[in-house]
Parts: sequence; C-alpha cells; structure tokens
Amino acid sequence: MTARPAPTPEKLPALVQPVLEFFGKQSCYDFLPPSSQVLALDIDLPLRHAFCVVTEHNSTFATLWDSQSQKLCGMMTVTDYVKIVLSMMNEPEKMEAYWNSPIRAWKDERPDHGRPRDTIIQVDVEDSLLSAIHLLYTHNVHRVPVTHDGNLLYVISHLPLLSYMVSSEEGMNSDLFSFTIQELEIGTCNEIASATEDFTIGELLQMSMERGISTIPIVDPQTKKLIDIFTRYDVLYVTKTVEYPLVVKLKDAPRPNRTLNTCYQTDTLQTVLEHLAHQSVNRLVIIDEDALVQGVISTYDIFKFFSRYTSTPPGTPTTVTTTPGSSFPPSPATPKSSASKAGMTPASTQSTGSTQNGAPQEPSLSLSVVKEAEGEPEPTDKPEESGSKPIDIKDVGASVDGE
Repeated sequence: MTARPAPTPEKLPALVQPVLEFFGKQSCYDFLPPSSQVLALDIDLPLRHAFCVVTEHNSTFATLWDSQSQKLCGMMTVTDYVKIVLSMMNEPEKMEAYWNSPIRAWKDERPDHGRPRDTIIQVDVEDSLLSAIHLLYTHNVHRVPVTHDGNLLYVISHLPLLSYMVSSEEGMNSDLFSFTIQELEIGTCNEIASATEDFTIGELLQMSMERGISTIPIVDPQTKKLIDIFTRYDVLYVTKTVEYPLVVKLKDAPRPNRTLNTCYQTDTLQTVLEHLAHQSVNRLVIIDEDALVQGVISTYDIFKFFSRYTSTPPGTPTTVTTTPGSSFPPSPATPKSSASKAGMTPASTQSTGSTQNGAPQEPSLSLSVVKEAEGEPEPTDKPEESGSKPIDIKDVGASVDGE
C-alpha cells in the first residue's frame, strides 16, 4: 500500500478552513460552561496570601481587582510567581518583606510589555471564539477574559477551546486531523531541554524561564528515557511544604500526583487532540518506541498552527482599557438576554445550575473576590481535585463552582 503524501503548504489552508469556520460560528456565549470558577484577588492583598489562595484553588492564575478604582486591572499567573521567586534568589534577606507587600506594589513594578498598565486584553461575550483565538495568538497570551458591559464572566484559555472542539462533530470535520503531527510539523522537536532528578527546583525554574518553556522532561541519567516531567506549577506545590524550595533537588521535593502523558510523532492530530482533551492536560511529551524524548506538543502549539491560516476575523476586538465604574462582581442587572447564562447575579447569590421554585435555573458562573486572608492555608498532600470546595476566606463574594 502506497503511503499517503504529507499535505503541501498550498493545501493546508483548505484543510484548516473547516476548523476556523467552526470557531467563527460559535460565540463566546455558546462556549460558556454551565458552571465555572473565576477567582479575583484584591490588589491590596499581600503577595504571600495571594499565591496561597491561588494554590489552594488548584489554579495557575487569578484576575486582579482594584477596590480603590473599582475595576479589573490585570492578571497574575504562576509565571509571575516564578519570576518573583527567581528575582529574590540572590537576596533572601529581602524575601520576607517582599512577600508581605501588597500585590499593588508588585504590579506597579512589573514590566508593562509596551501596553498601558490599566489595559486588559479581553473579548465580549457576543464575539466569536475565532476572535478570542486571534487575540490569544496575536498578543502571545494564554488567557483572555470574557466580559460583558464591564462584567467579568469567564476566562478563555487553550485547553477548554480544544476540548470544546473535540466534543463537537462539526469541530472535527476535516481531513486535517487524519495527518500525523510529524506531517503537519506541530510541536517543538528541536533542541529539547531536559533534566534529571538531581537538578534543583531553582535550576529547573531558571531553565524554564531562559528557554521560555513551561514543561521540562525529566530523564534517567543513564538510559535517557523519560521518567517524569517538571512544570512551573510544581513550584507552587513545593512551596506549600518546603521553606526554601529553590535549593531542593527534584528527587527530594514533594510532587503532585500526575500521569505521564506522552504521544508519538506518528500519532494523528486527532489522536493527540483527544488525548489532551480526555486527560485535561495542556501538553504531551513526544517520545519514540524506546521512551526517548523527541519533543513536546502543547495546546498552544496547536492553536498557533491554526492561527497561521487566519486573518483578523470581522469584529475582532482590540486591546481594551478598563475604566472606573466597571462592575465587579457582576451587578444584578442583566443588560442583554445572552448574559444571563454567564451568571449576572448578585455577589451574595450562590448559583449552581440547580432548580429554584421548581424551575430550572440558567447555567451560571459564581465569583470569589478575595480581599483578605486569615493566615496561611494548611499544606495538603496533593492538589485539590477539580470541583473541590475552596478554602475558607474572609469577604468571599460567592461560592465557586469547580473548574
């Protein structure tokens, strides 16, 4: 049987077009889940408590809320945490004072990447998913808030978009998915960074930042076979139980329980997408038959590939500057009928999608606004499962329905 030739560059746009059309037809409203979690941190909260709250919510990011100006003002991610830890590595005497300083002080010192400090890249709930994907790609970001009339409703990222596509017959209706990731040249397969369990957490984080990668394959020093992976999120887990995590070797550090998710270069794109979606992971390590590392493929790589073949979708929003008076948490008013799905409810209401007075409620989103934390959360042996109850904190606007 003659092997099928790989798609030529001239044929790729036509193969990707059904995918782009699928996302172009779907609005951000259509994409909103029945219930989800949005965590917002008041920027007067100390950095120490901020990252404790993020960790205990089993999250890698939180939106930021300025109670003085009454507006959303940015986002804090695990990468920000890594940068803070590494910047203090040579000045441990300053670490305690820095952790006790408010988020506001850190935010004022953070590089603005050429954008005004009060600017948030966001998409309206009625815009298409293709518009959101375009913003993710053009601004080289991993998350885009979904808003409506100044209200935060959801935060879009690559994995939920991919899972949404995989779950739809229309979304997977293209011959593109029958080609292998090697034929499509998706993923990073050159000069792959790897490490052993003898590396310290600090060395791994330094490598991660210098190379601009979030995952490092861990290999056996003798056989070079894949035995584990290290991600930036791991440092949040380690710091819950280790006072000076940067000097701890990986083999001695407490680690989250995880499955080693891998694929082969000969796997089809459909196989890879389904693996990512079903395991709810953002990346797979590409190995050969001997378990030797060949590369890494991520949800970011996949949407970057799709985005190469699209121009700016009609109506794509540009970077939007938030203004004082934006309502957060959402006000009881529902400006448009579509917004009701996204949980335009008072902060005191706990919306779970259950019935009320015998009538089904609209799917909804509840918000946790963290203004002050009492002490530090107790460390746990493993990350909280999806949907677990959040930690007890003061001034929580509403309960969080798990993500």
